[in-house]
Amino acid sequence: MGKETERDENTFKGLRFFDIQSSEMDVLFLKEKNKERKPYVSKLKEMFESGTPIPDRQSKERKCSNCGETKTPSWRRSPDKKTLLCNACGLFLKIHGVKRTPEVRETSKKREEDKPSKRTRRCVSCRTKKAFLWRTVCGKVWCDFCFKTNPPS
Repeated sequence: MGKETERDENTFKGLRFFDIQSSEMDVLFLKEKNKERKPYVSKLKEMFESGTPIPDRQSKERKCSNCGETKTPSWRRSPDKKTLLCNACGLFLKIHGVKRTPEVRETSKKREEDKPSKRTRRCVSCRTKKAFLWRTVCGKVWCDFCFKTNPPS
């Protein structure tokens, strides 16, 4: 029984030595990584302390290289990674393998204009503005509940 305890202690000591070595290596690795970041971080710190506004990465004007759009939920890169595309053009290119044409752009803009905005939606039957699902029949907007219980004829 004494030998087993001794063996367990030696194993534990070996593990502790290994853990210490690996953590020291991690620290050295992180120090090297931080050396690469230091100039940028120190520049930001100087700007913050002096009250200089920190430049925003989004502040420069972005423009879709295909349609010229400047506002989009997210920006995408073309397959060659050189040109910037709006979300619509990027998805169209990814799905269809071709650029979005002006005709397609006009069609999607018309669809956007035809949709009633979420703020102005009101059920023609119960006049509610709050519903999870909306139905449009003959240009009239119905909440899902009214549509199912009192379907338009």
